[in-house]
Amino acid sequence: MIDEEPEWIQYEIWQGFFPECADSGFRQSVGAEAFEETLRKYGGPNALNEWKTLSSALRPLAEGVMKLPTVAIRPDLGAIKTIVLPYLVPLFKTIAQGQKLTRPFSEFYEELDIKDSFLKNYMNLLCFLLQGLPDYGTSSAVMAYMVEDLFKPNGVLDFPKGGSSAIIDALERGVKKGGGFVKRRTKVDSILINNDDICTGVKTSTGDIITAKEAVVSNLDLWNTFKLVPTTKNKKFEEERQSLLGNFLLASKLILILILILIRKYTKVQFVYAYSCRY
Repeated sequence: MIDEEPEWIQYEIWQGFFPECADSGFRQSVGAEAFEETLRKYGGPNALNEWKTLSSALRPLAEGVMKLPTVAIRPDLGAIKTIVLPYLVPLFKTIAQGQKLTRPFSEFYEELDIKDSFLKNYMNLLCFLLQGLPDYGTSSAVMAYMVEDLFKPNGVLDFPKGGSSAIIDALERGVKKGGGFVKRRTKVDSILINNDDICTGVKTSTGDIITAKEAVVSNLDLWNTFKLVPTTKNKKFEEERQSLLGNFLLASKLILILILILIRKYTKVQFVYAYSCRY
């Protein structure tokens, strides 16, 4: 979109240290075949078969999750246009998995009779790398995505040279290339509205006023964007504000209820849910 990328460093091999190979560790290429070779070398007699059982159980979970872009997910009725219609099949595949997506990954061990200690240690390592949590605190959806992506053919590990800040640098270059400028570590305190109820810019936490030539674009959600807009004398605008905020909350509830109904209809999941809202 902005024709800018950080410099990516690719790794085809990574090294790990486990109790089974504590002295020298193991060096392993990315991909399913390399991992199977590692299991043959360091795992127990049933490690490979247990891995095939586990990966086969995770694959249906990954089919839907990997095809749903996170940027398309939104909590209002606009979700119908951004995620329901364009991604109907993967959405229903995801919903059909029901509680399997959110339950702890460790539950697969007992369900599938996974006992090999090396395999479980390896999966636990991936859980920690992903979320900083052990397998009993990591959701199955996250691990399904990871396993499908890490062990696919011709897979690689890549890392932006310079760390995560290199991604921000690339975004900044794209903005500047288009004639814009970027103010880092600067919080927007308020969106400015003049006496004619026209948006004229923003005021930052440092007291600077940035004037808008055409419009102010907010990447906050509707609720938090309106918090930055002061109350105006424009009755029509204020009515629209209250209407949009009310519709936003209502749409969020309706989408949640719709998803729960679909899960109930197409799976055997039984659940009880409750929510409370403050206004």
